[in-house]
Amino acid sequence: MGAQDCFWEDQGSYTGEISPLYLKQIGCEYVFVGHLERMKYLKEDPDIVNKKIKACLRNDLTPVLFVVEMEKYDDENRAHQAMRDKLFEYIEGIEKEDVIKIIIIYEPAWAVGKMQAAPVEYTYRMLSYLRKSLDEEFGSGIGGRQLFMYGGGVSLEGAREIMELDNINGIGMGTASLKYDFFTGAIEIAKELVRNF
Repeated sequence: MGAQDCFWEDQGSYTGEISPLYLKQIGCEYVFVGHLERMKYLKEDPDIVNKKIKACLRNDLTPVLFVVEMEKYDDENRAHQAMRDKLFEYIEGIEKEDVIKIIIIYEPAWAVGKMQAAPVEYTYRMLSYLRKSLDEEFGSGIGGRQLFMYGGGVSLEGAREIMELDNINGIGMGTASLKYDFFTGAIEIAKELVRNF
């Protein structure tokens, strides 16, 4: 069980906010952090995202961190650097042993809601770069062990191509998960790929 958001303090007078401590007490294991809509409509910034990640970790909750690529760059190197900078802003001050507990969803905003994922080769190179960046920052090996998922504009055919990549651990589904055929179809593909691994 998980929650779509939490506050960064465990207790206090924060009307309307959800305490990570209480989420843990009612049985939650996961919490979304850094979702595109939270940034877009509620103006959450990297500092808020960072505090929420720390609050989750402090309460033994697994943060599901969205690292959103807001614009499609003409220069792929610029895109890599921008995503690296964003990721490292979010995990600033978090120890290596805690970074590995975070599930990271790479989400190109320009593909969200379009049922057409970012090109598979592009996604592969982006995740390879982010994994390498984690190795450089925290020591060799962490990048390969970090859980990375893809979110944004996935069809069933695209889901298979994405899940076949050897540097991705799964797909984060949003609105698409409300479509029964897509949801169950994606699960069947994942089961098949695991059996063949």
